Amino acid sequence: MPGTPLTSKDLAELGISADFAVHHARAGLLMRLARGVYCRPNDSLALDPSLLLLQRRFEGLHVGGKTALDWYGIRQYVPQQPVLHL
Repeated sequence: MPGTPLTSKDLAELGISADFAVHHARAGLLMRLARGVYCRPNDSLALDPSLLLLQRRFEGLHVGGKTALDWYGIRQYVPQQPVLHL
């Protein structure tokens, strides 16, 4: 899916080994975002799949504060340009 970051585990499920992923990253076919996390080059990351990946990697991670209120439609004293708070 466009905009979805992929972990080494996700790539392994697609038949791409970690070594081959590194080779793809060096060749410019994948862009390395962090250790074991990749995306397609020139692909803009989508918010929801990126948050789902972070939730899988960091137990207890949640969206909170002004961002959570903004997503529920409560925009009192929230700046016009939304800022994501994790």
